[in-house]
Amino acid sequence: MESAAYRVIEDIQYYNKLGGMKKELYNTSMRVFTMKEISARQNNAVMAYKVRGSRMTKYYT
Repeated sequence: MESAAYRVIEDIQYYNKLGGMKKELYNTSMRVFTMKEISARQNNAVMAYKVRGSRMTKYYT
């Protein structure tokens, strides 16, 4: 009987730990997604600036 109770306690602890890990995985995934979005926008802005800059140098040289 004691081993069954111990097993139930272990299962509950494992379930809680797994739930915490799933939450952390979700939070980390959202952070990665956000950083990719920010980086993509910055990259687009830099590329647009480079295109404008190269066009300007063509007109003034």
